[in-house]
Amino acid sequence: MTLLRGQYGVLVLPHARVLAQPGRAFRVEDRGQALPLAEALTVAFTGDAHVVGYTAATPGGKPSAWRLKSDAVGKYSIVMRWLLLDVDAPGHTATPEWREDMRAKLVRLAAVHPGAFIYFTRGGLRIIWHLAAPFPITTAEDAAKWKAIYGRTCDLLERDFGISCDRACSDWSRLYRLPRATRDRPVGPEDHPTVGDPSAIGVFELPELPEAGTVPTQPLRALKISSARVRIGDGGARAASPGRGLLYRLLDRRGDVGETTALSTGVEAFKVRCPRAHLHTTGDDGTILVPAKNGGPGWIKCQHSHCADVTADEWLSCFTSDELAAVGVRLGRIVEHAINAYDGGSTRICLMLDPIGGTEKLPYVRISPNTGAWDALWEATDVDPPVDLDPKGDLLAALHELHGRTLAVELDEQRRVRRILRAA
Repeated sequence: MTLLRGQYGVLVLPHARVLAQPGRAFRVEDRGQALPLAEALTVAFTGDAHVVGYTAATPGGKPSAWRLKSDAVGKYSIVMRWLLLDVDAPGHTATPEWREDMRAKLVRLAAVHPGAFIYFTRGGLRIIWHLAAPFPITTAEDAAKWKAIYGRTCDLLERDFGISCDRACSDWSRLYRLPRATRDRPVGPEDHPTVGDPSAIGVFELPELPEAGTVPTQPLRALKISSARVRIGDGGARAASPGRGLLYRLLDRRGDVGETTALSTGVEAFKVRCPRAHLHTTGDDGTILVPAKNGGPGWIKCQHSHCADVTADEWLSCFTSDELAAVGVRLGRIVEHAINAYDGGSTRICLMLDPIGGTEKLPYVRISPNTGAWDALWEATDVDPPVDLDPKGDLLAALHELHGRTLAVELDEQRRVRRILRAA
């Protein structure tokens, strides 16, 4: 068995679970086992199991079957072998009507790009191809290129087939839950419909990026820069008005916020340089930023087709960790949790984060069910929300699954958590 030939998927089993197949079982110390991809896509698990799109080896050439994080670049020999795409149904609920609509689109997709294996999930579907050529990730530049190519692949599927893939899955280290895995739900392993043959998955040719230099990379110096800035005592760094949102503050620090413009609704907006301008095929982007309402990050509207429907989280992923830190965003790894139960039956969870990229202690993240923050937590970490609030049931299993996941939080001026964000 070798990972380097690309025929094996990497499974990540976060808890002691038994594989629901006679004669095969995994222990806790067996996490990260490699199985042939076809087997991983068809076998049933009584616990949780994931697959990744890469294979990896240590500097000495020993195959690694463990899930890696973004900081593993340069420490391991990482090669992308598969293209995995995630498609979310509206409200993360794959209704029969939505599935029928997607089946028609998948037929058109198969006529142009045959051989994909598709498996539906409770909240959408996933598409898998082998890559026509391996894609090594040896430097941070390779990782950024993979992210950009992944985005153009999403553009292609949306433009040509009407299939909107989750662009937040563009990080090479992304985990994807396998088709027949579960978290000890009473109903057993999930068993949603599939399309294609997992033992004969076809290949996909990745799209190319525009040549370097085809678009301008300098800030918009010709625009009249907004004067709505506040100087603070940190050696000249600027802090834009918090009321205009996180995206405004990030673009303003780059010098990419220009003159104001009024929308037809009367709302004030700003001309800005698109954070994805390096992917444009023409230089005139005509991008505007609508400031935030009620403390949100704001909304960017770019005229280029490949920037259509980009979410706020995806726009935020265009900025470096240093840029995000400068406007109050901190990254942390979830390491502990607590469940607070109150008289009357209400429940609240508390998450403890270890800071990433610094020693500054992060505040606790306290979240109550049935709130926007509750939905944002599971969305940002790619963990299915619990089906119940039983502290000894699925809620506990879901919280255990959060351990090790990276979370981005926006802090306010008093260093309280203002918002949960998806960590790129």
